[in-house]
Formats: sequence, C-alpha cells, structure tokens
Amino acid sequence: MNNAALFYHGTFLQMSDEEFQRMLDVNVKGLLYCSREAAKYIVKIDMERS
Repeated sequence: MNNAALFYHGTFLQMSDEEFQRMLDVNVKGLLYCSREAAKYIVKIDMERS
C-alpha cells in the first residue's frame, strides 16, 4: 500500500525550495518507486503462472 506522504504546515508562499523538493521526493517519487517495485512483482508472479 502506498500511503506515505509529507505535508508542509504553512502557505506555499512560506515554503522554501528545499521543503518543496522534499515534499515532491516523498509524495511523488515515493509513490513511483513503490508502484514500480509492486508492478515488477506482479509481472513476475503472472509470468510464473503462465
């Protein structure tokens, strides 16, 4: 389950570039990496059943 997330408490006007990048890294890249690994596993299992 992909449920990790990072939330910044404040307005986007107060958010630094580093904070924004960290939020992207966790929220977007984390989802991508977890989904990619899950897809690899699902494809492997599917190929073994064929």
